[in-house]
Amino acid sequence: MEHDPLTACSQESFLAIVTESGEPFDYDVLSEVPKPQHFLTQCIHTSSKNSLMSTSLNDREKARLHSVSINYSGAFLNVVPIKSLGLAIESKVFSAALRLRLGLTQYQKSSICPVCFCHSDEMGDHSIACASAERIERHNDIVRVSAAVVRDVGARVDLEPSRLFPDDKKRPDFTIASWNGEFTAFDVSVVSPFTSSNPGKAAGNIGAHLNFAAIKMEEKYSEELSVLGAGFIPLIFDALGGFP
Repeated sequence: MEHDPLTACSQESFLAIVTESGEPFDYDVLSEVPKPQHFLTQCIHTSSKNSLMSTSLNDREKARLHSVSINYSGAFLNVVPIKSLGLAIESKVFSAALRLRLGLTQYQKSSICPVCFCHSDEMGDHSIACASAERIERHNDIVRVSAAVVRDVGARVDLEPSRLFPDDKKRPDFTIASWNGEFTAFDVSVVSPFTSSNPGKAAGNIGAHLNFAAIKMEEKYSEELSVLGAGFIPLIFDALGGFP
């Protein structure tokens, strides 16, 4: 006998989970989707998330839930840890990433950051945004991997090109000679939803803090690049792994 994914629950309890409005669920739609089981699971997850978001969560928790809902935020959970391909994650790093994702504390108590001497909270919010060598290394790793992917498809990439602007200190992370037929600059930024200026934005709408960062970055580069007849694309990543 073929297993029925709905056998475990009555139609009434299933409707209570899947539909928030209480409207009858159209079971015929299951014959139109390629993966019915996946579709039903997504319905339940979405309903559970919406129910949780409607409770009296603080801005930080809402920001966290929004961030872990952004595309690819959980991609690291499904990566086969092959060391030779640079895909292995140390146990302590993997544990820290999971605790951050689940909203668990990273430390027993808050303290003073040994790098910048600012307040370091027990949740680890400061740790992922601290202006330390680790944050710079994370940024540079993303730039390096992004450039490598572009080179793999045969495009020419220049890292941090100099003399692109009158102010030589202003440099995009890399440029591509022909992106859709246009010279294009790219700049990478990793944005934490938990920094003091972001919880309200991140808690309001999914990816709002990323959109804000993209707008600020475009203001920084777009005008001068347009004079050169060049395009600009901001690459904004969420610190919890999401990329919209």
